[in-house]
Amino acid sequence: MVSYYQWLREQNFDHASVSMAKTMSFKDFVTDERTLITNKANPARSYMLCADGEERCDAYIRIENFDLDARPLFAHLGFSLSLPHVNCSDRTCDYRSYYNSEIEDIVADCFSEDIARFGYEFQWVTIMS
Repeated sequence: MVSYYQWLREQNFDHASVSMAKTMSFKDFVTDERTLITNKANPARSYMLCADGEERCDAYIRIENFDLDARPLFAHLGFSLSLPHVNCSDRTCDYRSYYNSEIEDIVADCFSEDIARFGYEFQWVTIMS
């Protein structure tokens, strides 16, 4: 969510989410009704549905786990690719600094399907001291 928010803040196209991110704090953006509705309605699988409603995806490759998740694709292709990090946003590296327990709960609810599917977890290590 932090990455999405920061990416929106750097964009210049005309879209409600861009305007919201540029004018709202992270907390206000995350808790805004429009953001909540959009996020709940669009889990990862929603981008892989055909017109008949069937999911047409055999594997997902998560950017944060690219090397591991892409191995089956590389095996199928017979070669591998590297994915350089070229679009770093200008933000604090540790996403946890953007959160408190309220925002964590809201994001967990909005993305519950993806969290369960991909095994994501929020780690408070050293932040909650």
